[in-house]
Amino acid sequence: MTQLEDEFQAMLLDDARIVHQKSGYYGGWFVDMVVKQTGVGAARHLIDQPEPQSGLNRLWLEGQRIHQDLLQYSLEARMLMPKYAPLFKKAQLDTAYDRLALYDYCPPWAKDYKRQAG
Repeated sequence: MTQLEDEFQAMLLDDARIVHQKSGYYGGWFVDMVVKQTGVGAARHLIDQPEPQSGLNRLWLEGQRIHQDLLQYSLEARMLMPKYAPLFKKAQLDTAYDRLALYDYCPPWAKDYKRQAG
């Protein structure tokens, strides 16, 4: 893995810990996938699925319950960070953006994100 891929993986694992501390929700299957497939591998696998994963909805629900923004810790939001976006194809970033839009959510670092035309 490159240093950037290592940093992305570490961030995803830290995010899972933070979400657990804030809300009590622990995405164990997600953590296992990140460890086994690497953060970038897990992200690519999950974002290439035709439907959003249940964990995204769970983050939104838990965030609503505790009145905090937990979607910022989602895989989709983290993929859109300018630092990590080069790890992914444009179509994958568009999917991440679209999935967050289902919740009327755009992370602050993606406010200027431009979807691919067509």
